[in-house]
Amino acid sequence: MKQNNPALTLTPHKPGWLRADLGILLLFATVSIYWFYQANYTWDDDAMTRFFNTRRATRQPIMFIDSWNRPLFVVLFYYPVLLFGKAGVAFTMTFLTAVSGYMVGKAAKNLGYPNHQMAIVFMVFQTFLYGITRDAMTEPLAACIISGGLWMFSTRRWLGLAIIGGLLPLARTELIILLPFWCIPLLANRKYLYVLVLGWGLAAWWLGWYIYSGDFMAFFHDLLKSGSKKNRYEHTSVFHHLNKYVYVLGIVVFYFLFLGFLTSRIRMYLQHYFLYLQFIAGFLLYVVFAAYLDLGQSGGALRNLITLSPFAALISLRGLNYWVEAWRLPVADNPAVHTGDKKKGNKKAKEDNGLYRRIIHRSIIIAYSIAIVIIAANVFSQKLVSRQYYDSEEKDYMILLLLILCVVIVILPFFFIAGKRVRVFFFICITGLQVCFTLYYENPYSHKNKERAEMNKMAALMNVPSINKAKVHCNYLWYYWASGRDILDTTKNAFMDSASLKNAPNGSYFLWEPHYTSEHYTNIPLTMLSNDTTFLPLNFVVTEEEELASILFMKWEPVPGSATDAMSELSKDWGENAKFNYFRGVYQRDRLRNFEQALASLNKAIQLDPIMKDAYLHRSVTYYYLHNLAMACTDIQTAIGMHANDALNYGRQMGCVK
Repeated sequence: MKQNNPALTLTPHKPGWLRADLGILLLFATVSIYWFYQANYTWDDDAMTRFFNTRRATRQPIMFIDSWNRPLFVVLFYYPVLLFGKAGVAFTMTFLTAVSGYMVGKAAKNLGYPNHQMAIVFMVFQTFLYGITRDAMTEPLAACIISGGLWMFSTRRWLGLAIIGGLLPLARTELIILLPFWCIPLLANRKYLYVLVLGWGLAAWWLGWYIYSGDFMAFFHDLLKSGSKKNRYEHTSVFHHLNKYVYVLGIVVFYFLFLGFLTSRIRMYLQHYFLYLQFIAGFLLYVVFAAYLDLGQSGGALRNLITLSPFAALISLRGLNYWVEAWRLPVADNPAVHTGDKKKGNKKAKEDNGLYRRIIHRSIIIAYSIAIVIIAANVFSQKLVSRQYYDSEEKDYMILLLLILCVVIVILPFFFIAGKRVRVFFFICITGLQVCFTLYYENPYSHKNKERAEMNKMAALMNVPSINKAKVHCNYLWYYWASGRDILDTTKNAFMDSASLKNAPNGSYFLWEPHYTSEHYTNIPLTMLSNDTTFLPLNFVVTEEEELASILFMKWEPVPGSATDAMSELSKDWGENAKFNYFRGVYQRDRLRNFEQALASLNKAIQLDPIMKDAYLHRSVTYYYLHNLAMACTDIQTAIGMHANDALNYGRQMGCVK
């Protein structure tokens, strides 16, 4: 199974390499955890959902066997989440990814690949894998299992290969399709019983569903449930993943991956099918799902390709070693040409043959480099939006420039005499380029978006004693993530629906936002709360474009004989908040009919925020009720000048505007 090619055996395996391996992994783990503490933004909302579902497993055992959660994830992360919360996910997943890198490096070494430590770099610093490592996502977990399988394969530990392979569908259901590739080495080595061991994970999963539900077919119904849902994300093109794969891998890994494919011999496909053919099959799997099916991948999520990262790392290492061979190609061992029997003629033939091979290798690399730059100029010059789609209207030449830099780093050493220092310097340069690209594109704030930023503001605003002890209804998981509220505490937290709007007691809070309260979820339009006088608006957050991001309501139905002010307790916490004073003023005027208190609250709102146009509008109305027409007209003119909605109509009704 090992590669016996003296031309590629350039790096002796010494104990010092172990220190290099551990050094790379320590660097990765340190930066990853540092990134986690710099900004707590998840890759997407699936990460939050899976995190909260894992916490729910204590009370809802179905979470352990639900296919969307991935059983292996819930089993492995249950206690870390229970004991350490978000940090438990970040530390555990970072550890698993570091283990993945170590196993990929060991597999490269066992397979006879020189410079195996670069496989570790190509693994743990793949851009999307690094970016998703600290989240409650299952792609890194699947990559860890595949890395373990590659390690077992490289050491011919067939039982270990079968046991690890059985975990694949428990981490990512669609990876069932790859299990036949794990059967072939077992069959080739006559380990027929081990083929049955590959199914142990599916058997355990089926048994779990049978015990839980008593239904023999429950497991199969769960696997196929996503295909019955309507595809909201639309299908992507066949080339969707390929056109954007550079973002998934990073510049350097992307460059050497296709060089590794281009320069592989046919016999290598047969010898290392476990590597090449599985990668191709896995890639096509996600292409077909995204382009044609509705089985969970119809959105064309590029992050799904993270599961293939161990294969990509090893194939990229082969491409890198091809470059090393071209740069430092030794004289051929068996020259095809001999000049008589003289030693001098024989030596000359060897030198000529070695020079010829070197020219061919370098020509291939240069031609490949030119081609990949041309492809980048035509395909990768559009800006990637949400790590998923290109914006055809906006250009981004960062990928092109960095690929040109990568090509320069690759070709430049050809002009220097082969030597260890040059090779080490080259490795440092390409490692630095890959790491810098990854850390730039997956910086601590790379998963931040306007929606989450505005929800963070609302969560911080609501972190006051009067609200913390009350019940809050909200459908957006990011609020619970950002606020730290225990989503399992149903006495303090609940989701918003028509029943909760009707049955919630006085003093309950409802946080409306336009995403998870939209038609795709509970479909509670804003008018359902704003037109209901039992719901009092308290505060809101808008985007820079003045679009409503979220608005907080309190349910309050006056109790006969009670004169309690619904907002009196909140005023202790929000007394210096302009928006709250504005809403309180409107409430005091329209609900309590206390015009003097309303005027005081609106004065406070304008004092705190002199450009709040609606505050001027409603203070004008309040002055009108107090029969102070001069002040009413002054304020309404100010509101009109600030383009407040309906200010002109109010001015005409009050006689301030003709």
